[in-house]
Amino acid sequence: SYPIPVYGVLNRRPFGPCFNTDVDLDMVEGAIKRFLKDEKTKA
Repeated sequence: SYPIPVYGVLNRRPFGPCFNTDVDLDMVEGAIKRFLKDEKTKA
């Protein structure tokens, strides 16, 4: 449905772009859980 929900998780770039880039998996998991929780409340 419109609008399409979007959630961004920023990556860490301690040595500049495209070199040893990392992402906080706890933040990714939290974002996924947030979307799943939001979908349950809509049902």
